[in-house]
Amino acid sequence: MKTIKWGLAALLLSFSVLVNAAVVHTVCSSGCDFISIQTAIDDAGTADADIIELQENIVETVTLNVNIAAIRSDATRRTWDGTGSGSSHTLEFQDGLTQLVTITNIKLTHSSGNANVVKITSRAAGQKILFEGVEFDHSSTSSSTVIEDTNGGLAADEVKLNRCLITGTSGDTGFRSNASTIANAYEIKNSIFHGMARGIRFDGVTTNSVLTLFNNTIEGTGTQGFEVNSRGDFKNNVFANNTSDINFIGSSNVADLVTNAFEQQTDTGGFGADNIFGITSTDEFVDETTDDFHVKNASSQIFNSGTTIGSVTEDFDQVSRPQGSDYDIGAYELESTPTPTITPTFTITPTITPTPTHTNTPVNGMMPGGPNNRKPRNTLDLIFSAIEITPTPVASVFVWRQYVK
Repeated sequence: MKTIKWGLAALLLSFSVLVNAAVVHTVCSSGCDFISIQTAIDDAGTADADIIELQENIVETVTLNVNIAAIRSDATRRTWDGTGSGSSHTLEFQDGLTQLVTITNIKLTHSSGNANVVKITSRAAGQKILFEGVEFDHSSTSSSTVIEDTNGGLAADEVKLNRCLITGTSGDTGFRSNASTIANAYEIKNSIFHGMARGIRFDGVTTNSVLTLFNNTIEGTGTQGFEVNSRGDFKNNVFANNTSDINFIGSSNVADLVTNAFEQQTDTGGFGADNIFGITSTDEFVDETTDDFHVKNASSQIFNSGTTIGSVTEDFDQVSRPQGSDYDIGAYELESTPTPTITPTFTITPTITPTPTHTNTPVNGMMPGGPNNRKPRNTLDLIFSAIEITPTPVASVFVWRQYVK
């Protein structure tokens, strides 16, 4: 995806820890603290401030069931690939994690088998998962779900995605929760779902599941962009090039859809305020054929058509929102072009050229002019030139002709 720029080369994480100081465990095949992510996790034990840092590409399936602060790449975005079917997920969350863990600046993939890239099978109270600036890709030919939560969950649980790219094959689902949740909190913002059967699917039970979708781009899905049976808050999302943009399943869902843009969906009633229907993707994106989903220009319908969201202060590229009078819809904000400042420069070069026009010559011992001996009139030409005013050159010539008696 060449046109997507990752503005995060390395995220500096700051954690306030009461007991344990942060320890960075490096992982690579030679010269690091550990040769695998799993051994680094197992060594961390209950050191809840520990950070695991990938210093090269890794092929490994990992289970996270202890408290750590983060898993991240070094200054270079590293690829963490898993292979296998069944329970061989690239990253699986299980009981034992009881705090926030941040996964950042990594490309998480699953290149072989029908297992998930990320699987949440069980959690303890207080577990929170944040994916920040992560690229997820299920490139296996065996259909699966890229990120899946099948856990029952508790009221304090949270799963958040910010500035993430989720891609897969034509049979995949990007993000799915089919858990019997009790007020689970899911938040997805500034992210892109592209090229799968379904972008997001929430088909668990029921109105207790809280889902917020803010400023996402859901594009190129073969079945549905968004399939929902939960209550939630859906603002500033753009749905384009999908077979179907949105599908409400069940009868108990409550969806609040405000300032979203749809290409396929029509206004069937029940939608919130200021939604846009009937957009054309070629008019909205720079070039969707090359996966460039930046806002095309100020004539796009999604430009300046969103609503202000306090928790969304930047876009996929970490460009601050808003750039214009209002938020743009989708994962990207159209960057404003600064007005150039023009500083004029004046250069004045005066040139004085005296030019006498008459010479007095005595005639018969007398000066011309009669008995009053009046001097003839002489002409003195003074020429001033003001040259070159930047940025618009101007040349002016002023002639001052003085008569001297």
